[in-house]
Amino acid sequence: MGPLSATTGLDLTYAARPDARVPTAADSVATAREAAESFEAMVVATLLQPLFSALETDGLGGGGAGEAAFRPMLVDEYAKGIAAAGGIGIADQVLAELLRAQGLTTDGEPLGMALPNVLPGTGTIR
Repeated sequence: MGPLSATTGLDLTYAARPDARVPTAADSVATAREAAESFEAMVVATLLQPLFSALETDGLGGGGAGEAAFRPMLVDEYAKGIAAAGGIGIADQVLAELLRAQGLTTDGEPLGMALPNVLPGTGTIR
């Protein structure tokens, strides 16, 4: 264990593990896509919330405190479904910006220009 591991109690030997897998650009694209869709779902839920808060219900949930407690979860699930089905276009823009900030295109390829603080071809930060 290194000095940081001794003070935190965390095993920080990720790279030294024989079973460790170094994340690839494709992993980065998949993670960025997931984050972008999650962000879009949050925006859509924020837009849907006032629509559902104005509804008075006696039907499906029967109203009351129980329905009031679970309605935000229902709206979140609707928003996730809308985002997963293509949403309103926010996720695509967020994904493009996240990948551009990492110097990648949507297929995981480098943009073709070196980032100013990274040594070309190495990924090492100056």
